[in-house]
Amino acid sequence: MKVLFFSGIVKSSLERNILNEIVENGWELGIIGNKYQANYGKVKKYDCHSFDYFDISDNEYNQILSQIENIENEIGISFKRCFFGDRHLNFALTRKHVGFVIKKSPLRKMAITNPDKILTFLVGLYKFLNNVINDFKPDLVLIHSFAGAPSLMLGMLCEYKKIPYWAPLVGRIHRQDGIIYQDLFYRNKELIDIYKNILESELDKFIEGEDLSEKLEQFHLTIMDAVKNDPRGKTEDLINIIKRSPKALRETIIYYIKNKRFWPFEDRWLPSKKILEQCWKFFKRKLREKIFIDFSEQELMDMDYAYFPLHVDPEGSTICEAPVWANPVFAIELIAKMLPFKYKLLVRDHYLNVGVRPLGFYKYLSKIPGVYLVNPYGSAFSYLKNANLVFTDNGTVGWEGLILGKPVITLANAHYDITGLTYKIKNFSEMDKEILEILKNHNNLISQDALYQAKLRAYVEAERRTLIKNFKQDIKRYWQNIKNNPSEVISC
Repeated sequence: MKVLFFSGIVKSSLERNILNEIVENGWELGIIGNKYQANYGKVKKYDCHSFDYFDISDNEYNQILSQIENIENEIGISFKRCFFGDRHLNFALTRKHVGFVIKKSPLRKMAITNPDKILTFLVGLYKFLNNVINDFKPDLVLIHSFAGAPSLMLGMLCEYKKIPYWAPLVGRIHRQDGIIYQDLFYRNKELIDIYKNILESELDKFIEGEDLSEKLEQFHLTIMDAVKNDPRGKTEDLINIIKRSPKALRETIIYYIKNKRFWPFEDRWLPSKKILEQCWKFFKRKLREKIFIDFSEQELMDMDYAYFPLHVDPEGSTICEAPVWANPVFAIELIAKMLPFKYKLLVRDHYLNVGVRPLGFYKYLSKIPGVYLVNPYGSAFSYLKNANLVFTDNGTVGWEGLILGKPVITLANAHYDITGLTYKIKNFSEMDKEILEILKNHNNLISQDALYQAKLRAYVEAERRTLIKNFKQDIKRYWQNIKNNPSEVISC
C-alpha cells in the first residue's frame, strides 16, 4: 500500500499516530512538504517550496487548462475554489490595509500587485501535484486540511482520479478526539452510514439519555475562558503596553546588534514589532467596540429577535463550502429585509475579525434598520438560548440551536442537516413567507416529534463511534474499509 501525505504548517498528534501506523505496517510513504520528513526514515519526498510554478510554456499552459476543464466537468466543481477557498490569498485581497506591521507572504503580495498572476500560479500548482500523483501512484492520500489552494486542488485531483483521500482532524462534536473526513466538505461516510442505521434500528435507545443542553452551557463557559486568553484576539490595556515598551526596545536593540538587521519584519515575535502590533490593534478595536451593543439577560428575554453569528473571515467553510454567503453584508441585508416587522436581527461577529474588518463595515451594518451588532466578547450562550430564530450558513451555532430546540435555518449545507431537524429556504424571493411559517409552526412540530432529542443523541453517538481514540484499532478499521473498497470516494 502506498500512502501520500500532504503536510501542513501545524503538526497534529493524530497525524503523527497515523503516520506511525503506516510505517509500522511497512507501507510506502510519500510526503509533500517538509514538516515530517526527518521523523519517518526512508520516505519519498516532494519539495513543494523549490518547485517553479511559473515555468510553464504557452503550449503546456493550454494543455493543462484543457485537463482542468475535463476535471471540472467530471466532478462538478470549479478549480477557482482553490483560489477563493484559500484563506491566505483572500486575506490579501480583502484585508489589504490590515496594518503596516503585518508581514505579507509572497502569495499575498502577488494577490495585491498582480491578481491575474495567481491563475498562472494555480496552473503551475496543478502541474506539480499532478506530477507527484503520477510519479508516486498512491493508493491513499492524507491531507492536513482543506484550508489552502494546494490542499483543495489535491483533493479535487483525488476526486477525479478516484483516489481515496482523508483529512484527519478533530471531531465536529467531540472536539477532544480525532475523526477522519473523507471529502472536500468535511464529511465522513462511515458517520453518515452509522447514523442512518441508528435511525432505522436503534433510535429507541436514545429516547432517554443525557441532557445535551447542560453540556452545551458548560462548553460555552469554557469557550469564554478561551476567548479571554487567546493572544490572537486579546487586546492589552494601553498602560500595560507602554510599561512593556522599554524592555521590548532593549531586547530589540540587542537583536539588531547580534543579527545586524535594522528592521527584521520576518521575525514575527520580535518584541518591538509585537508592541507596535498591540498598539495598532488597541486603537483599531477601541474605535470598533463603540459600535457594539451589550444586551442584558432580561432585555433578551423580552425581545423578539433572530440571531446570526458570523464566521472568522476569510474561512474555507464559507468561501469554499458556502460561497453565496461568504459576503456577510449581503447575508445580513437579505435576512434583515425578510424578518417580521417586530423582529430584530442580532449579529455577532467573530472576535478574531474585530480590528481586522474595516471600521466602515460595522458602521454600515449598524445603520440598517433592525440590525444590532452585539459584543463579540460577551456571552454567546445568552444570545442563543433566548433567540426566537437562529441563522447560520453551516456553523456550529446551528447544532447548538438544535440542542436548545430553536428553529435553525442553515443557508448552506451543514454536517448536522442529516438529522432532518434544520430548515432550508426553498425560494429566497419568498424568504419572508417561509420564515413566518417556520416561526408559526416550529413549536408544534417539536412537541409532536417525540424523537427530536433522540435524533440529536443518536447523531452524537454516530460521531462517537467513528472517532479515532485507540489509534491502532480505530485506524485499522479505516484501513480495512479502504482495502474492501479501494476505489470508493464520496462524491462532492
